Amino acid sequence: MGKVALRGITKRFGEKIAVNKLDLEVADGEFVCLLGPSGAGKTTTFRIIAGVERPDEGEIQIDDVLVNQLPPKDRDIAMMFQSYALYPHKTVYENIAYPLKKRRLSDSDIKNRVNQVAETLGISPLLDRLPKQLSGGEKQRVAMGRAIVRQPKALLLDEPLTNLDAKLREHMRGEFKRLRRELKTTIILATPDQLEAISMGDRVAVMNFGNLLQFDSPDVLYNHPTNLFVAGFIGSPAMNLVECTLVDRNGRVLLNAGDFTYDVSRFKDQIKQQATSSELKLGIRPEHISMSRSRAHAECYEAEIYVVEPARPDMVVEIRIGKILLTALAPETFRANMGDKVWVSFDREKIHIFDKKTEKTIV
Repeated sequence: MGKVALRGITKRFGEKIAVNKLDLEVADGEFVCLLGPSGAGKTTTFRIIAGVERPDEGEIQIDDVLVNQLPPKDRDIAMMFQSYALYPHKTVYENIAYPLKKRRLSDSDIKNRVNQVAETLGISPLLDRLPKQLSGGEKQRVAMGRAIVRQPKALLLDEPLTNLDAKLREHMRGEFKRLRRELKTTIILATPDQLEAISMGDRVAVMNFGNLLQFDSPDVLYNHPTNLFVAGFIGSPAMNLVECTLVDRNGRVLLNAGDFTYDVSRFKDQIKQQATSSELKLGIRPEHISMSRSRAHAECYEAEIYVVEPARPDMVVEIRIGKILLTALAPETFRANMGDKVWVSFDREKIHIFDKKTEKTIV
């Protein structure tokens, strides 16, 4: 079992609140990612779970047992840092075996476990090498082996892919998913990289300034963000966010962005119930903007091609409606030059509307 629950966790460093009234529950065997920028509270949350830091308020439970007063060694939690922290004078075998020796397992048990983990991670040929003889990816596998060899209830990974190049990061994302299936261990991973989080996690907890903003599956986070921060942080290229004013014109409810207006009459009841003022933001993801050479229907806006950036399999296209810049995606067959005129429209089923003041999602 490896269920982890945080209830009302608050941690302060002086006057700074690093984690604020955090409620988070991770199911046994679940792969959860903590996602957020630097200073979001991810690492502090990790250290609280591991027992390295003690919360000022709240409870930590592992398998329904309160562990606030338990030292790290008694929580049966393994933690892997982005620095790997391998012992430079010990071989790969000795690095992986170290936690088992601390627990005073027999030499035969240690050998069997180390060999089993090394085979799972594909590092059996490296057991006699020193860390200085390893590549970045190999060092990471050794650090992982040392973390999982004692079969912990939960594995905490603090930005484990940060020090790897782009190609190796992509490979290791796949390796983590494969290992998760084989080990059936609860994994909590912290990362500032939204691609890592949404590609690996069963659920993703988006944090900022110590607050948990949304905890959902990657699909829900992408398609149904509950606030402006999540909407802008999840997705690449990022969601377009346009400042607008709500206006009522001849019975129609419009978002006035200055250089264009967008009819949101179908959402008028939701907007009137939830908006705190007339100041709103319209959100539309790049793939939900269509471009054509001719005006297909009334809800099209004339725009100018500002920048075209090949990014196979799609083209990233910056377009300008008046002074408003928007990012769109087009198929690689799309041909246009800077300054060309096009007509653009938004997928009405995919738009988002946010309250500018509260930053909460209305539509």
